[in-house]
Amino acid sequence: MIMDPAPGLARARELDIDVHDFCPADAPKGRSVYLQGQLHPNESASLLVLQSLVRSLRDTPPDNRVRIVPNASPLGWVRYLLRGVRQEGTIDDALAKTLWELSCTFNVVIDVHTPEFGEQHLLRQAIGAAG
Repeated sequence: MIMDPAPGLARARELDIDVHDFCPADAPKGRSVYLQGQLHPNESASLLVLQSLVRSLRDTPPDNRVRIVPNASPLGWVRYLLRGVRQEGTIDDALAKTLWELSCTFNVVIDVHTPEFGEQHLLRQAIGAAG
């Protein structure tokens, strides 16, 4: 069953989740990629990588449908520090449902995981590219 992604987009706005869609008018049917990052609070390098990809795709649009969610869990550390016993109807449930609705119509789903020590490598690349 394929769900209508519109509720996911509306809920994403409510949860302050940035969604970047790239969908060329002549994109081949059925070819699509969904990427999300920083699902866990210590994965800030994935946020930086996907924000960079968004900028690149704005300059050079993809041939296929692409959706990028650089920060899949905007509440990050707050949720991590304040979480208790998981109950149905919590913000975690709303987040899980939203991410499912945002991704369920895509052929390929990629959850980018990068621990905090990945940032130093990104910084070195940025400095090297600027110099």
